[in-house]
Amino acid sequence: MTKAKPIIGFIGLFVLTALSMADPMIFINIPSLLIVFGMTGCALLFTDVETGTADFWRLARLYAFGSGALGTLIGFVLMLGSLEDPAAIGPSMAVAILTVLYAVFFGFFIALPMENRKRR
Repeated sequence: MTKAKPIIGFIGLFVLTALSMADPMIFINIPSLLIVFGMTGCALLFTDVETGTADFWRLARLYAFGSGALGTLIGFVLMLGSLEDPAAIGPSMAVAILTVLYAVFFGFFIALPMENRKRR
């Protein structure tokens, strides 16, 4: 049961999040996903830390937060660049906000628990 407990918790987290929203698909944004997970993955490739260790997950969490902040700035720049076209502001705002959401979700609900499990 000890191996199944984190998997059940992870799936339960997704199910409860999806059930709490009217339209969960509104939270899926491909550019935001690419910014957060792409930048985090590429940054981890630069490190000299063994994959799966506690330090790896600590760095993954920090890189995710950094890429979330950078994605927010990218979204704001896109939004300010399209002020003359009100229809283009919405997708840019989605990038700005959802990158932070993805970074916080990954950092606190995936990387931090994995880091804590590896430290024990």
